[in-house]
Amino acid sequence: MNYDPSTTAFLVVDPLNDFLSRFGKMRASINLVIKDVKLFTKLKTAMNAARAHGLKVVYVPHYRYDRKTAPKRKFLHPSQLGQKFVGLFSAKGYGGKWHRDFVPEPTDLIASEHPCSSGFLGTNLHELLQEKGITNLVIAGMLTNTCVESTARTAIDLGYHVTILSDSVVTWTRADQVAGVQYAYPAICHEIMTVSEFQNALETQHPSGTRNTTAAGASIDKENSDVYA
Repeated sequence: MNYDPSTTAFLVVDPLNDFLSRFGKMRASINLVIKDVKLFTKLKTAMNAARAHGLKVVYVPHYRYDRKTAPKRKFLHPSQLGQKFVGLFSAKGYGGKWHRDFVPEPTDLIASEHPCSSGFLGTNLHELLQEKGITNLVIAGMLTNTCVESTARTAIDLGYHVTILSDSVVTWTRADQVAGVQYAYPAICHEIMTVSEFQNALETQHPSGTRNTTAAGASIDKENSDVYA
């Protein structure tokens, strides 16, 4: 697959404090898999490589909960129940903010917030991508078998070429991670790559990247990193 920067976007799904900060409501629940894949180092490296080679980085955020604007649904998804009763991804609080290692840069795009699982449904993501002439997607983020998988499935239905980075996605348990990466993803997407393979593909195809991606993990806050237990 040729990751042409004029037609390829890197989607990062839900890099929010409630997932990634040591103070986040869900961090402890996914921390084992974060450590297994070294998520902070790998995701930062992948995003830096994408930017260095001219790929558009697009943030795909979950709905930030506000009681006044919450979707009026008869049947709430578990994540929506969590928002309603536990305050996940609060619009006014800490949990709904970008994690400080993954704050958007001025050249990045930010899609509107998805209310459930897919980054496309009920958002402007498809329109943003179409405006930029994007046909190929590289996807990473949270969670492996919910928002990442759902976003990938919808992207396929919409006609995009989809690559998922297997060591830049995390979920609740090792069993869930294996089920997603080894069993679900091969039946969904066109390519499954590690971050190292993604970097190598970019370097081989477009060797003119200008930013340093090899030291991408150097600025990561150790208190919020892969080593937190």
